[in-house]
Amino acid sequence: MKNLIQRIITGTIYVSCVFIGLLIHPFVFFGVFLLFMSFTLYEFYDIAKQITQTSFNTFFGIIFSATIFTLFFIDAFSYAHIPLLPILLVLFFGFLSVELYLKDTHFFQKLAYTALGILYITIPFSSVSYIVAKNSFSGELMCGFFIIIWSHDTFSYIWGVNIGKHPLVPKISPKKTIEGFIGGFLSTILIVVLITRFFSYGLSPIQWIVAAIIIVVFATIGDVFESLLKRQANKKDSSHLLPGHGGFLDRFDSAIFSIPAFFAYLHVISVL
Repeated sequence: MKNLIQRIITGTIYVSCVFIGLLIHPFVFFGVFLLFMSFTLYEFYDIAKQITQTSFNTFFGIIFSATIFTLFFIDAFSYAHIPLLPILLVLFFGFLSVELYLKDTHFFQKLAYTALGILYITIPFSSVSYIVAKNSFSGELMCGFFIIIWSHDTFSYIWGVNIGKHPLVPKISPKKTIEGFIGGFLSTILIVVLITRFFSYGLSPIQWIVAAIIIVVFATIGDVFESLLKRQANKKDSSHLLPGHGGFLDRFDSAIFSIPAFFAYLHVISVL
């Protein structure tokens, strides 16, 4: 009972912070999601340390990623015209130069995981700026995105616990079941159909249904990918920063893979 209360309190604070970041003001969004990204990246590098059994300059990696997040934010909201590619190349080769100067014996391992952290976590989080920058500042699309993510997570768990028998990926995450995935998928589509009857959030009901299908598929892949990382590091949770929920990477694992897919989909249907 105590753990349930803890989960509810933490979950309520987490959901509130997400909505506050998406709905109040661009600078509030910047602060909230920069923190989300930084904590998630910190946990990823901690897992990478345990997998590789080497030390990482976590602080430098987070500063590097925070710079990228800031550049994307400034460019998305048109606060200044920024030549992103040249700047990113300078930052990247600057990082290489520092690592080479330090003459680290695990140079290539660190480079690989640092680059993976940027591609896996920094770029998806940074891409959110371009979605919420629509119409000056509009977080409704991302609110709909997170509602889909949370609905699928919740209903997949409920269906999986009650009728789940066949593991979805037994070698990586034996507790995730095919029945849970299908039940969560169908329940999420039903939720989307019901919600879009009253709120469109900038997309038609059909567009939201297609978005939900894309998001659920990539969310599941993201969930499994994080399970693989934790299994290799012999960890149950990415951290204990969120009481009752594990860590930030545990909360954002589904979203991280889904954000680029959602972003691409919005471009395909000419919403962005």
